[in-house]
Amino acid sequence: RPCVLYLEHDSEEILRFSRSVAMSDYSNVLRVVLSVEEARAYIEGQGCYEYREEYPDPDLIVSEMNLPDGSGNDFASWLRELDRYRNIPLVFFARAFGPEEKKRAEELGAAAFVLKPEKPELQEERINTVLKFFPKKTGE
Repeated sequence: RPCVLYLEHDSEEILRFSRSVAMSDYSNVLRVVLSVEEARAYIEGQGCYEYREEYPDPDLIVSEMNLPDGSGNDFASWLRELDRYRNIPLVFFARAFGPEEKKRAEELGAAAFVLKPEKPELQEERINTVLKFFPKKTGE
């Protein structure tokens, strides 16, 4: 089953994203991790994430740029070193992007940069923009 991995530490952002995904046209699985360290454990299938039936490999990764233990770029740099995950779409979904952050993310193969809206009524629209990067499976 398709899976979106969302790296975010703000509980309100997680709630908004989860609600929008639930109301979207995508019948995907959303898995949330709160830090770069937790994201690495998820990708490597360590700890509770070893159960791939419950925690499948992601088909799309959505990341906040600023996380408690590093940046989205730190995670992207590590992820792109793994052959298996080199081509998974990575979308940054954040309040702001500094020019150097954005340049580095582009070098790491980020698929897109989507600004989190200030107005709640735009949230669903922005999240649908993010989900457009969800890869279509063959035969759909």
